[in-house]
Amino acid sequence: MTAFAQQPNTADNPGFQPASGTMLESDLHRLIAAGEGAKVEFKRDDLRPEQLAREIVSFANMNGGTILVGLEDDGAVSGIKRADWQQWLMDTVVSRHVVPRVVPDYEEVTTERGTVAVVAVPTGSAKPYAVQRRDRLDYYLRIGNTGQRATREQMARLFQIGGLLSVERLPIHGSTMRELDQRRLDEYFLETLGEEEADDWSVRLRCRATPTSSVSCATTG
Repeated sequence: MTAFAQQPNTADNPGFQPASGTMLESDLHRLIAAGEGAKVEFKRDDLRPEQLAREIVSFANMNGGTILVGLEDDGAVSGIKRADWQQWLMDTVVSRHVVPRVVPDYEEVTTERGTVAVVAVPTGSAKPYAVQRRDRLDYYLRIGNTGQRATREQMARLFQIGGLLSVERLPIHGSTMRELDQRRLDEYFLETLGEEEADDWSVRLRCRATPTSSVSCATTG
């Protein structure tokens, strides 16, 4: 299974600013100077709601991060243009396109070249998070300095972290009961369950029948 590492906050990996204080212009310039990375993303104020939702979901599924809106790719300040930016963020982006809902911290920092919206996304406590696009959900992770669509293995890991999936109960494709050790099965029923007869052990070991009535085993046996 493909793993994704949780990345700590370090001097080389600046995290998002807490909501308890107001970001100073000097703090903003420091974040910009450090560039985009695992916990910082630059965006112009011309993105669609789904695009911003993708960045929010990517951070929420990992360690959180900061989205600075009103910047060019090179960090130059172009400023936010739309009015009521915070209302647009919450009512249009988060409420309609982020599932389950995660509430980022928001503030604006004014510079001589324009105002930058600072969207601080916490690491999510209700993983996995997804971008809702009409009738489908897309899952993303922050990998390096980009938000990437989660692979099948990464999605399984997210669902496991969120308590929505038990990997031990997943069937092993192509397996049959012949792969199991009869002697160890007998020992299990005798020593653990106190039962000498194991005629129905294929059912008890959480194996499941396929539509063709063949049997495949779960990862626990």
